[in-house]
Amino acid sequence: MTSLNDSGALFAYHRAMIEKHGNKGTGALGWREPEHQLLRFKELAAIADLNGCTVIDAGCGHADLLPFLLEKYPQMKHYYGIEMMPELLDKATERYGDLPNTTFFSANFMTRALPEAHYILVCGSLNYSSGNPGYIFEAIEKLYKSAGRGLAFNLLRSVSAEGVLRAYNPAVIARFCRTLSKNVVLKDDYADEDFTVLMRR
Repeated sequence: MTSLNDSGALFAYHRAMIEKHGNKGTGALGWREPEHQLLRFKELAAIADLNGCTVIDAGCGHADLLPFLLEKYPQMKHYYGIEMMPELLDKATERYGDLPNTTFFSANFMTRALPEAHYILVCGSLNYSSGNPGYIFEAIEKLYKSAGRGLAFNLLRSVSAEGVLRAYNPAVIARFCRTLSKNVVLKDDYADEDFTVLMRR
């Protein structure tokens, strides 16, 4: 599980990004360019036809994923945005909180029981370093077991210097995921520093 020290480092990182870039665009979330974020959204959204489905966006940030999903899957049943950093959650709620079938709440998705959902999508929220060396495996297992039909997440496979963010070996992550699901797809051909894993039941 994440510790208080881990959460403190995460908050400090994003508050520094907000100070530098403001709390409106993708810079506050640590993305270099909006196009990088959209590229990852496309890979995550390939988990399934999400029309008629309930989706959790774990670590939703500004909820930029929501309009992307609604454009692609206009009949999505319900969207839950989970974010534990107040500044990011406030911006998400300001932008999209009045949309129908949309719920935002403040929580650490690792320690809170999650609402029932067909799919859980995680864009960038598992990239943070943790004092617990087994954190990434615990997170994947918890999220997959909480999803009715599947989990999609992305991770970094390279960082300039490990600190707040850390990199993972795609093969190691995929191998672990296959201990949980017989239907695992590794997507590692769309970006030099990133990869996506799709886990379906």
